[in-house]
Amino acid sequence: METTKRDFAIPDSDPHPESVTVFWVGPEGPPRRVRELLSDRGLALTPAPGGGLAAGIGEDGVPAVVCFGPGCAADEVRAVLDELGREAPQAACSFLVLSPAVGGLDLAGFQELVDDDRLFYLSRGPLSDRDLAGLIESAAVALLRQPDAPSPLAGPRGTHGSLPLDILRRLALARVLPELAEAIGAAILVACSAQRGRCLLYDSQRQALWSPAEGAEPDSGESPAVGLASFILRTGLTLCLPHAGDDPRFDADLDNPGGDPASRFLGVPVRTGGTTEIRAVLVALRDSQEPPFEPREVAALEAVAVHASPFLMALAPEADSSSELRGPFRERALQEREMIVTPLEPLRLAPGWTRWTFWLMVAAFAAIALALGVVEVPEYASGVAVVRAGGRVEVTATAGGTVSSLAVQPGDRVRKDQLLLTLYSAEEAASLRRLDRELESKLVQRLQAPSDPVVAQDLMALRSERELAQSRLSERELRAPVDGEVSDLRAAQGQLLQAGQPVLSILARRELPSVVALLPGSALPQIRPGMRMRLELPGHPYVYRWLVVGSVAGEVIGPAEARRLLGPVAGDTIPLEGPLAVVTAPLPSATFEVAGKTYEYRDGMPSRAEVRVKSERLLFALLPALKSLKGQDG
Repeated sequence: METTKRDFAIPDSDPHPESVTVFWVGPEGPPRRVRELLSDRGLALTPAPGGGLAAGIGEDGVPAVVCFGPGCAADEVRAVLDELGREAPQAACSFLVLSPAVGGLDLAGFQELVDDDRLFYLSRGPLSDRDLAGLIESAAVALLRQPDAPSPLAGPRGTHGSLPLDILRRLALARVLPELAEAIGAAILVACSAQRGRCLLYDSQRQALWSPAEGAEPDSGESPAVGLASFILRTGLTLCLPHAGDDPRFDADLDNPGGDPASRFLGVPVRTGGTTEIRAVLVALRDSQEPPFEPREVAALEAVAVHASPFLMALAPEADSSSELRGPFRERALQEREMIVTPLEPLRLAPGWTRWTFWLMVAAFAAIALALGVVEVPEYASGVAVVRAGGRVEVTATAGGTVSSLAVQPGDRVRKDQLLLTLYSAEEAASLRRLDRELESKLVQRLQAPSDPVVAQDLMALRSERELAQSRLSERELRAPVDGEVSDLRAAQGQLLQAGQPVLSILARRELPSVVALLPGSALPQIRPGMRMRLELPGHPYVYRWLVVGSVAGEVIGPAEARRLLGPVAGDTIPLEGPLAVVTAPLPSATFEVAGKTYEYRDGMPSRAEVRVKSERLLFALLPALKSLKGQDG
């Protein structure tokens, strides 16, 4: 059985054969699988009409392919062909003759059709359905081409492999056609481990396949209508056969002259001038005792075909063994190359520096591998932080109103209950004076009528109202809650204050300041007291202070609650978002030093804090998916 590398298919650039009529002549109908394959390509097998092929072809007036199926006698084939020659001499026809049943097969009887390139292919036995469909379609395409052009189907294009340098040199330096054919044959032997390699050239004018390396000439070449090589030429397919002689297409004179018919056979087409024109067929032969050709050897022979294509492209159709070649290289370049006595090396390496480079790369890769397994990458929880002064007491307004007078200034020392400022209180004072006069009048009435219960009741009500008026009047005066020094005054005379609004700050005692950091809430479970905190001061990048976490809040809070915790002044100046964890850390001193200068921490000073929550190996940081594998193993 044969092995074809690809299915047959017509290239998009080729004319489509739907307009070609295909007639089937034979005692039996065409195989069903052949009809299906041709139907997919737009071709239909038509039985020969009762009135004869000449009448059918004349009525259609279109090119026709006539396929003589198995069982047709040789005399019957000749009679039909003679009838077509008489009745439709100008008809565009192409003939396929398959396995005549009686009388044998004599190529001489069809020589006139072969010479006129009308006999497309002649087989001594039945073909596989796929090969038969490929031949019929190829013949249909041939009718739509120029008369002098071959009509292959698009088969595989060889993959670009590499050939030994001496083989490529022989291809480039070949000056006549036999030298080129011998170089291609040597390339076949090397690429496929074959015992015989042949390069068969196709002469479209003489309709012959011939081998220049074997001393043949185009006039003495074999017909392209018989043989395995002719099948490759016609269809453009690659053939790989375990035993060439078992195939009905085998022709000993063309495919393996003087050789064993049972040899292993491998053949590929050589395309030039595009993707369809075939100028040669490469054949590799191997004794039947040797193993069959492998797919890698098929690919290697296709690569040889690709390398040989540029050298065969410039061949004229009438070229013979005495024709000089014009390859892809300039004549002057070839002459200069022949003058070189010592062959040049394509690449010269310097063993000294390459050896050191190799060990340097090995050391670098070893260092990288060690770093991936040893180096740890830390992960930080970072957020905003605020400096809070120690011993600071915020004084807020107990009632709303307009400031009428200020009793202190920043830096003044105050005592507990000392008056700080007074709010406008004319209305409250007037109400208190009115109640004092009414209370004095009621006391006089009480002395005059001590047993009168109404006067006693009115006197008690006036006393309650007077106490309430005195309380309202005292709320208009803001007094110091503790002893200390006024550090921040945020009120001015005539300013309208709201109840609860910060008015000033009092430093009750000298204490070291602390830092309140607002870190991401997701890191709260990983933060513990005693961990190190890195503080970056505002306006001084890359100047850090290392602190120790003193306390960690037990719950996550939102931005609104965080602003309330920081106070109305600091909370309004810091952008906050998302869930937050509150972490505090004491500062080691009340001052810090930058570039030899000492500065004092100020209350509300914004900064940025970072706490290292965990670390992982560099390998897991670069490839996080390995963490799951580590967890499964552990």
